[in-house]
Amino acid sequence: PGSFDASPYDCTHPPLPEVVLPPATVPPVVVDEFTPEQIAAICNAPGTDVNWPAFAVPCPKLSDYRLFQGNDPTGTPQGGGVPYDLTTPLFSDYATKYRVLFLPPGTQAQYDAENVFDLPVGTIIAKSFAFAFDLAQPENGEELIETRLLVHRQSGWVGLPYVWNQDKTEAFYTPLGTAVEVGFKKLDGTDVVIDYRVPTVAQCTQCHGTKAQIGDLPIGPKARLLNRSYPYATGAENQLVHWRNLGFLDVTDEELAAAPRLPVWNDPNDGTLEELRAQVEHEWARLCAGDS
Repeated sequence: PGSFDASPYDCTHPPLPEVVLPPATVPPVVVDEFTPEQIAAICNAPGTDVNWPAFAVPCPKLSDYRLFQGNDPTGTPQGGGVPYDLTTPLFSDYATKYRVLFLPPGTQAQYDAENVFDLPVGTIIAKSFAFAFDLAQPENGEELIETRLLVHRQSGWVGLPYVWNQDKTEAFYTPLGTAVEVGFKKLDGTDVVIDYRVPTVAQCTQCHGTKAQIGDLPIGPKARLLNRSYPYATGAENQLVHWRNLGFLDVTDEELAAAPRLPVWNDPNDGTLEELRAQVEHEWARLCAGDS
């Protein structure tokens, strides 16, 4: 039987010094840039194309931005929005992702061989998350869960999470995040249920690094992640070339020819271990040097 005698454990060390907390400070007064009435007027502005002025405010509904025909983020973008994919996307609990870049009319992204492209103020990146009902048969349909907007405002980048309703007709701004129960069949046929976590606005910075005077940065729009073919409605084409031809990307032919790339993650015939190792070593060297 166990002993209840605690005497062997009597503390003989001197007590720690008393902790003295500094006096509480008065929190700063934060004044919202827009009133609720102004936000409503901007978000409800009439029109049929992208609601570009709305990039400056958190609209209550995704449809307020008018980014997609029929408010379907898996369908046709409006306003010249360009869908894209990455060579090595982040794994997110088997979710399928739909990425679309929207640049304000008359603007361009500035090419950078190493870092995230310089995207103009007003840029909106939409990334939607969906889960196939059966991973082995994705053609049998999927459930749309969330659409995140990464918006470049005058003050920097901000992440805005929108969660889709049960009918998948509208997504609503959810700044405090939430958990959504998602069920699907895995590749081996077993059923699984997960609590899919929608991040808060503040949690967006956990993945998107911060850079002085710019704010939270996108992750995907880099040459090495975009340097791959994409099946556009007009035919398959390299994404960097496609963006250049659309006028979305300011880049020279020489820069395109020398653009770095990572192997496409699910294509065993693309790239070699030596190429991947060289790219990883290059990335580590840049990180150790303090580059973004």
